[in-house]
Amino acid sequence: MNFFKGHNFFKAACLTVSIFTVLACQTKSREVTSEKVSSINNSVDSTFQKTVDDILYLADNISVDSARKQFNLISLDSLQNFKERAKYHYANAYLLDYEGEFEKSIDTYKKGIQLIEENGDLGNEDLPILYNDMAYVYGELQIQPLERVSYGKAFQYIEKYHPDDLDNYSSIFMNYMQALSDYGDRRKATEVRETAKSRLKGVKKTLNGYRFYLGDANYLRSFPISNEIERVRKDFEDFQSGLSQYEKERFSNYAFYTLDALGYGLLRLKDYESAERVFTQMKGIAKTNLNKMKAESNLAATYLKRKQYLKAENTLKQSFSYLSESPLEINGLMLLTARSQALSRGGLQQKATGLLTKMWENYLGDKLHSHKLQNIEFSQNSNRWLYILYTSAEVFRRDFENSGDEESLKLAGIFAQKSSQMFSGYYAKGIYDEELNEHFKAVSNELLQYQTLSNSDFKESISILNQIENNRSSYVWNKFLNRQFDQQGSSFEDFASLQYALSTTETEQDRQNLWNKKFELIENLNPTWADLIRKEIDVSEIAQTLQGQQSILRYLFTENELWVYQLRNGDIKVINLGDRETIENEIKAFYKAVSLRNEEYKTLGEGLFSNLIEPLNLTNSDVTIVPDGLLSQLPFEALGSKPLIHNLNISYLDDLRFYRIPEAIQKQKSEILALAPDYKSTDGYMELKSTFQEAEGLQEIYKATVLKGKQATKANFLRNSPEYTVLHMAMHASLDSSEYHNSALVFDDGGQLTFDEISALQIPAKLVVLSACNTGNGKQLPGEGLMSLSRALTLAGSRSLLHTLWEIPDTESAEIMSNFYQNLSEGRDKKEALTEAKRKFINDNPLKTHPWYWAGYVLNGEKESLELKRKGVDKAWIILLAVTLLITGYFILKRSSSALSRKGKSI
Repeated sequence: MNFFKGHNFFKAACLTVSIFTVLACQTKSREVTSEKVSSINNSVDSTFQKTVDDILYLADNISVDSARKQFNLISLDSLQNFKERAKYHYANAYLLDYEGEFEKSIDTYKKGIQLIEENGDLGNEDLPILYNDMAYVYGELQIQPLERVSYGKAFQYIEKYHPDDLDNYSSIFMNYMQALSDYGDRRKATEVRETAKSRLKGVKKTLNGYRFYLGDANYLRSFPISNEIERVRKDFEDFQSGLSQYEKERFSNYAFYTLDALGYGLLRLKDYESAERVFTQMKGIAKTNLNKMKAESNLAATYLKRKQYLKAENTLKQSFSYLSESPLEINGLMLLTARSQALSRGGLQQKATGLLTKMWENYLGDKLHSHKLQNIEFSQNSNRWLYILYTSAEVFRRDFENSGDEESLKLAGIFAQKSSQMFSGYYAKGIYDEELNEHFKAVSNELLQYQTLSNSDFKESISILNQIENNRSSYVWNKFLNRQFDQQGSSFEDFASLQYALSTTETEQDRQNLWNKKFELIENLNPTWADLIRKEIDVSEIAQTLQGQQSILRYLFTENELWVYQLRNGDIKVINLGDRETIENEIKAFYKAVSLRNEEYKTLGEGLFSNLIEPLNLTNSDVTIVPDGLLSQLPFEALGSKPLIHNLNISYLDDLRFYRIPEAIQKQKSEILALAPDYKSTDGYMELKSTFQEAEGLQEIYKATVLKGKQATKANFLRNSPEYTVLHMAMHASLDSSEYHNSALVFDDGGQLTFDEISALQIPAKLVVLSACNTGNGKQLPGEGLMSLSRALTLAGSRSLLHTLWEIPDTESAEIMSNFYQNLSEGRDKKEALTEAKRKFINDNPLKTHPWYWAGYVLNGEKESLELKRKGVDKAWIILLAVTLLITGYFILKRSSSALSRKGKSI
């Protein structure tokens, strides 16, 4: 903004490298230039303008006390118009921030914003800066959602009304890009990045150029693309080559953090060699002790990733030498903790334990004993403290494994529990990013390690598993709800403010009142979501509902390992299944073998069976699998020398939160709604010539409504879908694997129902059959799982989904589907109906036993049977249905490979 052009904010990225996170602290610095610019707003008295400028200069360069004294000489009543009053509130809020009065600062910024907006002066040049600086304070309070939204408002106003004010445009872009990248909003970040490129690419002013490259680098830090990182790095070098040495020295901090962000992006891509090269370059331009410490810790994180543990420890020791504060402050504690971790992983356990014990005794001012540690409260909710706590748990746990020292195991358990409690407090503030998911994995790993090593009793085991499940579920759901409220606009601030209040309130009564207000907001947005999250997950309660042959297998990836816990009635078993990377590579190889229809799947399937199933000694025949990560794309029934399909009835569940989806009140107009578009007049989608027969075949057997051809529109689906028990959707799907929000079901008129639109609906169907290809696939989001169209329908309240893991050959698909519906009509539950349909297919087609033909259809959700009303016909009609589904299989097959997504990709 021209008014306060010299007062810009630089918020530097902190190092967050997987679980080796924040080895140097996040730093924020206010940078003021020597340039003083008067307001171009003629309605503001120039004397008052100069007074405000002087106050801000004093605060930034001399002392806040002298600035406050100068400010107190101004009388608000003496100011002539709302623009001067808005500037008054701005200056006051600016000082309140410096004085640590963050809540008062935000309230005062809001007063200035309100004056301008209520007077309709949206083009006021002060407005973007008021929002920008308020966002900065939200960041200091760690209220991430409101920080991001406020930066968004700042960018919106400066882009619309002042795009030529490149000084402030570049500053706001840089801040907003970091907020979006931290949050993981790739779609919005990409949009802002492209908009800013058109304004800032090739800017000649040095500072603006640095800001542009730092904003661009922050984008690639969170959304790394290998060739893009290299391109930006080279462009940045070209930009700097045209600068004088004086300019490079003056703005070296921007260059430092640009390289930091690019190096972190390379680490996420596991390009450790390139990351080390960039961090070495970063080290070469570090001027302050803080930056030297950070550069060394970045290099150490690279060595840790490469399992060069002792080299990492030496580098961390060098980083520690630059520490200018007490070693008992957060940076010193983190570096000492990281050193002990490196020593422990490097095999020097005694030295690691000694170093960590000494650190804690110095910090606590007392001997480190488990009974004393149990009573200490760690109230500092931050990702850095999370790292210290769960890494301490890891080091003491390794000491127990090495020496058998029971005290070390007790310490490990307490540190793990403390980190879990802190995680709960941290996500309650509404802070959601990929780093928080990495923390979750580390916390969960140490809780599970303690549970197995300590031979925890049933009650303690339940407590540990409940912590893990509720931490994960709350993280996932709060992120999802923030995204949904964000799209609603006005209610988002209320929701985010409640989140923050919940994380800071101290009394149980206040906490309960806030929870009630939060649920009221959620219920107003979507009652299904409120029902899903109203109660915490209780693993014991779930286990008690299991009867006879029923069991649940809950898989969980941590940083380096895969865990599973098996739930049966009255029994819970927790097992470490081994190395994560090895198992993930086997899953990828198996999926590829199935897709290519080669015979290698047999050996790979046997290996996965040995890793994933055999250690459980399964005696149950009715199994529900709750997968994690890549396991979401694995058909377990195809594993083993004799595939599990022959012995087990298997279904899937996205989350234990969905185990008992609350029954929605449903006004049933009819049993089945079948949609059958033909796409004759829809550009980009191949005509489907057989879906009419597919839908009409169902109508001949059941009480069903069919929307076919031009009737199969988005509007008709939205109008009718909430009223039906079963939805059968034989249609194209558009899958966007990079931006799952854009994945959509495609209707006859070309209308698309996207992931976000579906998940916001209320569709309480008891069964949704997605006959489109790849409807069970989507984007794997860290901590959230597979974001597929199937997942969207679950979020909309559908109780079970029959979807596909790959493009199913349609002749075989039709045979399996006809048998599935026949089994349903005979009263079998959905899980048994699908399992028996697959078994019948295998028995009837001995030349098609390869999983590619039959394993792609999976059931996700509840298994209960459906009371579908047949029209009083005999099995002849069932045979007719099978025939109508089979006779045009070849033509249906074409649809799987011809549906074009908006990205132009065949799916």
